[in-house]
Amino acid sequence: MANRAGTERPAVDPIPFEELEKVVLPLITIAEDARWHPVGTAFVVGTPEPKRALLLTAAHNLVYVQERIDEPWRHHHPAAPREFLPTPAERINLRRTRVYALLVLPSGSILAEMVEGWFHNDLDVALLLVTIRPDQDAAFPAQLALDTRPIATGVPVMAVGYPAMRADFSEPPDYGAEHFRVKLDLNLVYRTGTVTALRPQGEGIHRWPGFLVNFALDSGMSGGPIIDLSGESPVVRGIVGGDLSESPDDGTRGSAAHAFAELLWPAMIIKTPINVAARPDEPPHTTDASLLDLARYGIIDDRGRAHEHVRIDPLGDGRGRIWWDPGPNTSS
Repeated sequence: MANRAGTERPAVDPIPFEELEKVVLPLITIAEDARWHPVGTAFVVGTPEPKRALLLTAAHNLVYVQERIDEPWRHHHPAAPREFLPTPAERINLRRTRVYALLVLPSGSILAEMVEGWFHNDLDVALLLVTIRPDQDAAFPAQLALDTRPIATGVPVMAVGYPAMRADFSEPPDYGAEHFRVKLDLNLVYRTGTVTALRPQGEGIHRWPGFLVNFALDSGMSGGPIIDLSGESPVVRGIVGGDLSESPDDGTRGSAAHAFAELLWPAMIIKTPINVAARPDEPPHTTDASLLDLARYGIIDDRGRAHEHVRIDPLGDGRGRIWWDPGPNTSS
């Protein structure tokens, strides 16, 4: 059961709520004890098949699930030397927990399960593959277009996400019969304003390229899209990262004091095990596709055409430097 509580709308709706609910989805974790844990927001960027979708979110949403819900006993002591720590994985491997994106359709709400997730250790962006069960009469109806170009200050933008989500058992769980009823309260919100500063080297705890906006980003909105409202059609220019809270009573509420969003183009180097073929009966022409490859072949709609501008300079030891080559006659 899902209730949409108190929505916040701007003076002009760039995208109707009913349309946003099809592409901006809350992320829900179901733990081994059947408890639901709302963890953040994601959005659809590709639908390679009707029942399979690619979503972008903030990587820290998935890291939280893995470290706090799935395997909390694996925390290391903060003073442990880095050389004694395991090398972080760049894919999400959950053992006891399932992650779902909730898709709201006129026919009802659908839980699409995460099959796998990938990210890059130096960035706070993750790509998820989610699926709708074959026996469910539903499909992903839409996706959001991206514009991966570096953004400029002063651009009017909108953040969309699900702060203040709450999930509770609506009746005592029956573990013997595996019968559970959960009440899920959702709160889809818009926040509008402008880009106020660029942070190509990151800032504070955000150690990756991004920008600041002049409106609050609450906990739960993490991973949601930052949508550019300056053009003829809305396009995603960034991902909600985090904000500082100045509320002693509620640390989940942002203050706009440090509302940070991730830039998209650095995350386009994220690698996946996805193979791309022109036709289902043909061998793949690209294996282990990156987001750059998925944009190149139109699986992701990137109006910024990152595959023509992102450059990678190898530095040895598996490391490298990436940068955006604007090329001739381009602008933000």
